Amino acid sequence: MSASHDCDPTSPQLTEQQAEAVKYRAGHLALSSGAGCGKTTVLSERLIAEYRERLLHTDFHDLRRVVAVTFTDAAARELLNRIRHCAWKSVDSKTNDRLACVWKNMLRGLDAAPIGTFHSFCGRLIRRHALALGIDPAFTIANETLTPTLKSRAVVRCLRHLLTNNDDDLQIFAVEEGLPAVRAMLEEILDDRDAVDLEALSRKNSTALVQKWTRIHREQFLPQELRELKRDLMRRLNVLADLQPDDFNPTARDNWLILHESMESLERFSHKSETGDPADSLNWNALGNVLSRMREAAKIGNKKGWANEEIKKRVKDVFEGIRKRILDFQEKLELARDSLQEDAERSIRLARLAWKTVQEYQRIKREEGVLDYDDLLTTALVLLHQDSRLAAQVARSVDLVLVDEFQDTDPVQARLLEAFEQHAGEAFRLMLVGDPKQSIYRFRRAQPQVFQSFRNHFPDQGRMVLTGNNRSIPELLDVFNHLFEELLEGPEDALTHGPVTPPPGSLDQYRDRCRGSEPPPGPFTLLWAKVDPKTPVEQARRAEARVLATWLRTRLDNGWPIRSSKTPNAPVVWAKPDDVVLLLRTLNNSSIYERELVHVGLEVHIVGGAAFFTQPEVLDLINLLAAIEDPADATALAATLRGPIFGLTDASLLAVTLVEPGNPSRRDLLRGFATGEPGDWLDDTQRSALRRARVLLERWRDLKDHLKVGDLMERVLFESGYEAALTAQPLGDRRVANVRKLIRQARRFEAGGGGRLTLADWVARLRADLRKPPREDQAVTGDEGSGRVRLMTIHQAKGLEFPIVVLPDLDRGLVSCFQKNSYVIRPDLGLVVKPPVDREDSRDGLTIAKLAGEMESRDDHAEARRLFYVAATRARDALVLSAAYDPDEEPNSPAMQLLAERYDCRTGQPRCGIANQKPTATVAAQVVNLPDQESNPTRSPLARPPSSPPQVALVTRVVQEALSDAGSSDAPTDALARNENPNTLDSLSAQPMWLLTQEDVRLPLRVDLDPSNKPDLDPIRALVDRLLRAVFADPEGMFATGSSWPSEPRRVLIDRAARRLGLASPRVVDWVTQILDDDTCAELATELSQAVIVHRMVRWSNIMGDPSRPTHLVYGFADFVLTDSNGRTTLLNVVMDDHVREHLRMALAVEPLQRQLGVRIDRTTAFSPTRKAGRFWDPPPIMVAGTIPPHSTRSESEAKGEGSSSMKEIRRAT
Repeated sequence: MSASHDCDPTSPQLTEQQAEAVKYRAGHLALSSGAGCGKTTVLSERLIAEYRERLLHTDFHDLRRVVAVTFTDAAARELLNRIRHCAWKSVDSKTNDRLACVWKNMLRGLDAAPIGTFHSFCGRLIRRHALALGIDPAFTIANETLTPTLKSRAVVRCLRHLLTNNDDDLQIFAVEEGLPAVRAMLEEILDDRDAVDLEALSRKNSTALVQKWTRIHREQFLPQELRELKRDLMRRLNVLADLQPDDFNPTARDNWLILHESMESLERFSHKSETGDPADSLNWNALGNVLSRMREAAKIGNKKGWANEEIKKRVKDVFEGIRKRILDFQEKLELARDSLQEDAERSIRLARLAWKTVQEYQRIKREEGVLDYDDLLTTALVLLHQDSRLAAQVARSVDLVLVDEFQDTDPVQARLLEAFEQHAGEAFRLMLVGDPKQSIYRFRRAQPQVFQSFRNHFPDQGRMVLTGNNRSIPELLDVFNHLFEELLEGPEDALTHGPVTPPPGSLDQYRDRCRGSEPPPGPFTLLWAKVDPKTPVEQARRAEARVLATWLRTRLDNGWPIRSSKTPNAPVVWAKPDDVVLLLRTLNNSSIYERELVHVGLEVHIVGGAAFFTQPEVLDLINLLAAIEDPADATALAATLRGPIFGLTDASLLAVTLVEPGNPSRRDLLRGFATGEPGDWLDDTQRSALRRARVLLERWRDLKDHLKVGDLMERVLFESGYEAALTAQPLGDRRVANVRKLIRQARRFEAGGGGRLTLADWVARLRADLRKPPREDQAVTGDEGSGRVRLMTIHQAKGLEFPIVVLPDLDRGLVSCFQKNSYVIRPDLGLVVKPPVDREDSRDGLTIAKLAGEMESRDDHAEARRLFYVAATRARDALVLSAAYDPDEEPNSPAMQLLAERYDCRTGQPRCGIANQKPTATVAAQVVNLPDQESNPTRSPLARPPSSPPQVALVTRVVQEALSDAGSSDAPTDALARNENPNTLDSLSAQPMWLLTQEDVRLPLRVDLDPSNKPDLDPIRALVDRLLRAVFADPEGMFATGSSWPSEPRRVLIDRAARRLGLASPRVVDWVTQILDDDTCAELATELSQAVIVHRMVRWSNIMGDPSRPTHLVYGFADFVLTDSNGRTTLLNVVMDDHVREHLRMALAVEPLQRQLGVRIDRTTAFSPTRKAGRFWDPPPIMVAGTIPPHSTRSESEAKGEGSSSMKEIRRAT
């Protein structure tokens, strides 16, 4: 039910819950909003209403007293755009002159309104009071490029000082961990320095720290662990809920009853810990007796008397799981007292080192005159705490603070709001909007408890909820409420149907119309790829990707009904590939899914994530740059030599390290590479590769101090041939794009350092990124949409919605940060360090390191379930959960464990609720079990050829003649047919291209077929060509889609294109105007007007040569790709002459264009504006080795490879 409110008539209709939140003025407001319930709409409407009310009585300067804080800059821009849109609509409506004047004033004052992130708000606050803080008002903010460099410099400077002064703490850690490990540890601690008070911890007494740890273990850890135990045991018992008493043997039946009776006692203990009673009041001895009784009862007894063997096995597995789980809990009841004191001293020792490093980092920032992003928050907090008079002045300059996504707030930001509330006047108000169930930024120190703490301190009337979901169909809401029941605060927190959602079952009638023999897709699907449980993880993931890709393709081809929009009466349409999104926790393994989707003919667009620094091509370049920068870095040299750039085998590396023949004990890679001769150990190919590596590395090391980092990387890529080789690999276009992105990052890094940063700084920055990868997206290689399935991270998808959401790799286990690092920082425990490797810990209790690991693991599991909630609730019409999973096995991931608790993964039926009541869900999941078809090479009748570059073997002489201006344009066949030069690519050894020197390959590494870049082309002709194509590329110019004639004079449109190119030559403009006469324009415009879809100036690239042989990159662009109403697609190029280059530009473009655009090109044609008649003509197709023109067919002998020898030339197919 919707309700209007007191805002402008152009404002959207709000639900009663939303309108109540917008109107509320009685005090602080904490608005808990479920997924898809319109919290951003409420926030923007509340802000608009506040602005309107203030402008009616004051002026636009009063807007500065209202602060809106968002989580990201993008969210701030969206909020500003919403306000601007509403203001302009109100001005245009002209319903009230006074209100129109108010909206105009709002638009004037909007740019000065404080709308932005916490960091931007604090930055403005610090600049305003910089002198009071003792800070230069002209300070700069260190960006993400400069900050890691400054931190690395601080650690190095601090370690040098401590080593010079024989610091005891450093010496102890250096002996135990090694100095490089200590350095890496301190750099990482700098990133989390605000998570704990390092200064206070460094001065703490070890005994006091032990007492604190003991109290946390007893009062926090054990009660939470008890609740987890109760829930886990209940989940295990519910697995057997479908069995009858007669199915058990007598002993197991009696034990089954004992377990259920004991669960009631365990429930009482758990409830006592949840009510807030002190943990010490729990009778731990009585609890231990209950658990011991349950352990003894979890046995099946006699092997006889069972209904069948399958039931016996199920019960046995459940009982064994119960015994192990109880034993695991009992082992955590006590701390290992004998090691606590030593662990506390180690933590304090590391805290002292970390605090000295922080002080050095602060000194370096003062020297540079910069603050980093963390400083903005902490310095603003200092401002509000150091001077109460100044704090009151600052706080009373603000009347209202609205905070979006408050569940992602960290403790420092929370203390800022508390300081404002403490020093502000009585009129000060807070409006906090968030959803604790969607708190997924723990790696940024966000804590969902912050929202709950603020909410609990607000009065009852200031605690509101939004539950009306306007995104998902009712069947999915039913699934969400049941699956995530444990995340809800109560039944009143469950999602309900919003006013724009359709009634239940609205898509069922359309599902019955789906094609194919398989059941139509339901709103909720469980897709399990059946693999052997012993299959390695990566192999199982590939199997799941194959099954998922084939299933998705089948579903899309058979018809998948979705709503065309979120309106109540929106028409139902069939889903397209761009309606499908795959959401992953990280994109580290996205290439597996991308490759399989491409295999079945589904193009992919990767949107975001943090997988950039895990890509092999990025790692290859980082290793190479490290080897260039530091000739003494043996690790980087070894990785570079055995990597794809030089291609030495492990046996060759071993031979290189042998500096004294006959003495295997003397090995030195650096010395052997620089001076050694491997003798007969290497074959000719490896010896040539080694010589090439020496020459190139020596050359690049000589250049590293004379070239900018970006220029050096460009040179390295060109001289090594690595970039061209990448194009021949699977997903080559993305690999090349990632390499190019790394070069752009290097140039930005140099620019951010003002010319003072060197290759050594860049390598240090890259190594820091490898240790703690930033959330850096892979390079984008195609437009979002355009018939592409999207892959993105769950964090990237937050706040978005999609018709069909697929969650693959759902059973992926978690890796705690304590498993990767040697320390952990927690606000409760402080800084905890792992014990030395050689220390033998007591088996009689829990060490502090294990306690920290358990607490980290529990927090990770809780966030993983919230992440699951965020991902699932992005779905509008359908949700698909996919995994390489056997429903009869124990799940690995928190998401799968939750799913197994709430649904029977074999049948899809919902299980009992949390309190063992009836299931809250009425919608069952559709379960699909598919075996992996890896052994079947065809895999699927829908499978299309993989989207890899075409393999084209060319003869050297032929290509040289065809791509030069020496060839006769009247007889291109002769240039293509001759093969007089025996030095073909086939005569070269079959080795990777990057192992060849430029003397081995006489063809140009990259061939540009851009008509404007023809060799020896007259400069004026080149400018004419560029201007002509700029005119063609203008989507609003004389050749606009759907128009048969330009709406503006021809000369005006040509002049506009010339200005865009920066051309000021009247001669060129006159020449183009003469070429595009009325007849020419009319003919081409008529052809374009018949197209439904027009792609203009599409860049493409093609590979010449088999991947195992030398390869060359040929690239160009297609002028037009046209699709008519019948679905036929035409490649149309504008050709100024009939040179063979133009024939090649058309022939080599077909396959990559089909791959990029996801279409089949049915026809190729050319348009020559310089001809007086017959401007449109179809060139004879050119057969290129390894490619088939779209209108030709392969003979049986060619399909078997018998025609391969004749296809090593480019020839006319007539």
